[in-house]
Amino acid sequence: AFVVALVLFTLGSLFALYEGWQKLVHPHELRSAGWAIGVLVVAGVFESAALRTAVREARALRGTHSWWQFVRHAKAPEIPVILLEDTGALLGLAIALLGIGLALLTGDPRWDAIGTLGIGALLFVLFAALLLTTAR
Repeated sequence: AFVVALVLFTLGSLFALYEGWQKLVHPHELRSAGWAIGVLVVAGVFESAALRTAVREARALRGTHSWWQFVRHAKAPEIPVILLEDTGALLGLAIALLGIGLALLTGDPRWDAIGTLGIGALLFVLFAALLLTTAR
């Protein structure tokens, strides 16, 4: 699971950064924004439920440690990886909604590009956080 998460965060980051750059250099009008928003909202509901479950499971293992200490020093990496992935997914969904929302409000599709670049940066930060959890 850990290696898969690293690969997904790395490839996802590179792909989002590439897509964001392409959208910024060649902006185009959003198509099916209603569908995009609907999918993002539904995904947010599901990811929130997943994060709630992971937090509930981790709370019993965390003890008196802070969340970051728990993620850094957990004996089994599965729960911290899930916590980081679910938190990153919710942040990514929020960034995507913000980018699409601003693009619709302003009529400037570059906001969608900026949102995509933000998601790429977020995925890279999550990749780095995962690496830090293993550098003990």
